Amino acid sequence: MQNQNNMKKYFFFLTFPFLFIGAGYFPRTSSMPGDPVKEAKIIYDIDLSSSDMDQMVKDMMAGSTLTISFKDRWVKTVMNMNVSNTAVIMDGATDKGLMLMEMMTMKMAIRLEKDDIITRTGGDQEQDRVEYFEETKTIAGYVCKKSKVTDSEGNSSVYWYSDQIMPGNRKTQFSHGKLNGFPLEMQLDVDGMTMKMTAKEVKTGSLPADEFSMAIPAGYKESTMEDLMQMGGMGR
Repeated sequence: MQNQNNMKKYFFFLTFPFLFIGAGYFPRTSSMPGDPVKEAKIIYDIDLSSSDMDQMVKDMMAGSTLTISFKDRWVKTVMNMNVSNTAVIMDGATDKGLMLMEMMTMKMAIRLEKDDIITRTGGDQEQDRVEYFEETKTIAGYVCKKSKVTDSEGNSSVYWYSDQIMPGNRKTQFSHGKLNGFPLEMQLDVDGMTMKMTAKEVKTGSLPADEFSMAIPAGYKESTMEDLMQMGGMGR
């Protein structure tokens, strides 16, 4: 039973970038000096804490990072872990995406459709309640304000966001479409665990379009999300 629970936690983290990214394209406005950042790559350290976390999961997550890149309607998240690398690219204009997972010798590609994304991301963020606070702190050189988001089921997450970072496609679980900016620190309660992600670097400037390519790279086997969930004992 313990090994089974470990496997489920393991596959949860493999699919984490997909499970927490949604769609929603906000048309980009022209950029002028002093305007919010609309194109960047942000690198986050991940801190995972749980009273019942076993050593296997702790070792797996040690030194993990999350990278979020955005350009126009595109958003890309990359979760780097000790034994795996999972990338998700989303097109906010079409509500479609591509997930690329590399684990040891296995390389898997999964095309994501709008209906599947809505099902697995928990529905409509418009139902969520956002609270804003006066507290501020500086993260990666940006002054951030505190907010709290509560969904329709009563689950709450804390975001420290900067109004100086405003990508065109920001309606994700990381950023949330109703926030007045982009978060540089997020504290999420996930599957009984508390996950805290804090930005350590914000790289601004133009990003190459091919970084958001939806073409499946050579060496990857095309599969489905159902196949992946069955591998980890996490079927619908």
